[in-house]
Amino acid sequence: MDRFVIALAALLALAFGVAALSLAAGWNGVLWAVDVIMAARGAARLESALTGLLAAAVGVYLLALAGQRETEPGNIALPGELGDVSVSLRAVESLVLQAASSIRGVREATTRLGQEEGRLTVDLSVLVTSERPVPELAAEVQQRVTRHVQDVVGVPVGRVSVAVRNIASGHKARVE
Repeated sequence: MDRFVIALAALLALAFGVAALSLAAGWNGVLWAVDVIMAARGAARLESALTGLLAAAVGVYLLALAGQRETEPGNIALPGELGDVSVSLRAVESLVLQAASSIRGVREATTRLGQEEGRLTVDLSVLVTSERPVPELAAEVQQRVTRHVQDVVGVPVGRVSVAVRNIASGHKARVE
């Protein structure tokens, strides 16, 4: 729908630009309403030409924008032999959370993904228990997330940052 609106705006801007340039060049075959508006075009000829040129340029730019092949910013494009494969960052985010949550000592995890120089960047925020040393736990999270994403998706992981947002008690509450 967005491409349609952009293409429509582009065509309107292009038509306006061509009409304004035609008037500035002295063509009189334009609709009578435009002739009435441009009755004083002798003095406004330069302004008409500049306006028309600007409108035509905007129209061409919008047409080019509407015609671009869209790759969503939330996707990772993987070239393949038979065509491109697109994996959503939401799907990769799910993999990251599965990998992090499967580690003993991680209670909760949230993540934010990005891309830098063709490599995936992962920022994890975790709530951990006190049953394991934090440096050891963070290193395991980094290794497991990197390995899991690379094995499943095939995308190189450039960085996995782990921020421990809280350390919870390692004991589970008893139910009596």
